[in-house]
Amino acid sequence: MARLFSRIQKVWQKALGACSFQSLRRAWDRWGFYISLALALILIGYGAVAIRNRPAREVAPVAAMQPALASPAPTATAAPMPLFQWPLSGEILMAHSPESAVYQPALGAFTAHEGVDIASRAGETVCAAADGGYVLEIAHVDGLVTRYGGLSATALAQSGERVRAGQAVATVGDVPCGESHLGPHLHFEVLENGCGEDPQDWLPSSAGA
Repeated sequence: MARLFSRIQKVWQKALGACSFQSLRRAWDRWGFYISLALALILIGYGAVAIRNRPAREVAPVAAMQPALASPAPTATAAPMPLFQWPLSGEILMAHSPESAVYQPALGAFTAHEGVDIASRAGETVCAAADGGYVLEIAHVDGLVTRYGGLSATALAQSGERVRAGQAVATVGDVPCGESHLGPHLHFEVLENGCGEDPQDWLPSSAGA
């Protein structure tokens, strides 16, 4: 027991000797540079981690930072398309019926009817419903086309000629085959961008108006 106590005492004295000021100074002279460098690297790494993990600042919405913009000036409303004029005066014999079939006595069958049939006399002059560039099928502005059927073979205007509203472009011909029950008449169609429209929606309320 005494021997064990003596050994512990020696170890303790040796430890105290190692911790003396002189010993610490010798250790610092030998290892101080490396210890300082290690501590500096640890501090730099800790700072970088702290900055990266720092919560982001709240940024005000863009709309809140920018001044309110004045409302754009209202654009001019496009003028409504003008009504066509009647290509000739006459009673409507058959109305526009593109979806519900109309019975044709001469054919003995129901058929769809694009356009309107306007009663007339053979040889009566047919006028352009609006300004345009073609005869029989006249192209107007904004994808509008008027189509004229039941005409005589004698043309009053040349193909490709520009025509004016009210200008004579053709004459009514003989009764079209299959429509003898109607008598001489002009078949008149209006198309908008290739789609058939009811001509009476584009014409004045009465013929010749």
